Amino acid sequence: MEIHMTTSVIGLFESGDVAGKVVGALTKSGIEKDAIDILEDVAASEISSRLIEAGYEKDQAERYGKAMRNGGALVVAEAEDAAADAVLKTMRSFKTLTPEALIELTDKQPAESEEVETAQVIEEELEV
Repeated sequence: MEIHMTTSVIGLFESGDVAGKVVGALTKSGIEKDAIDILEDVAASEISSRLIEAGYEKDQAERYGKAMRNGGALVVAEAEDAAADAVLKTMRSFKTLTPEALIELTDKQPAESEEVETAQVIEEELEV
């Protein structure tokens, strides 16, 4: 019996729409659909535990979890070692993001407006 080693290849994308296109391209290239996960709109702890399971360091995994608090989608594909480079290349053709780049894209509000909103929330609580 042959043993095939697999590698978890991850890609961070701006949205679930992009992630869906990535999955389509990966399945066309021969990756089984059940070997691909899309993580979107899930708790940061779930994202980081999934990445730790995939072999990522805890602090790196937590960076992804934090980056996705305002959006984004993570694609995790299990590929045989021989196919991992092709999977990575496919993902990169759809503009993979670093956690920091995703935060820049999803944190559209400047810090000032956040302070104003917080002040308004506090005022409303005081009136009640």
